[in-house]
Amino acid sequence: MLPFGYLVHKSDFLRKVLGILLMLGCFVYLINFCGNTLSLNYGTFGIGQYMELLPAIGEIGIRVCALFVGAKNKI
Repeated sequence: MLPFGYLVHKSDFLRKVLGILLMLGCFVYLINFCGNTLSLNYGTFGIGQYMELLPAIGEIGIRVCALFVGAKNKI
């Protein structure tokens, strides 16, 4: 997700925010993976659920943006 987020960040203005969220999402997934792997009660802290909100917004946002931008018919 880090290279994809960087490429999205280098494009349009709205996509810059989505690119940052995607790049942050890469690190959030790594933190959650390490937390679940190394700690037995990581799920009880509840912070993982709030941290997963950033990449979810970025992923859904870039899909919606690609749907509308990709739907333009340039003939």
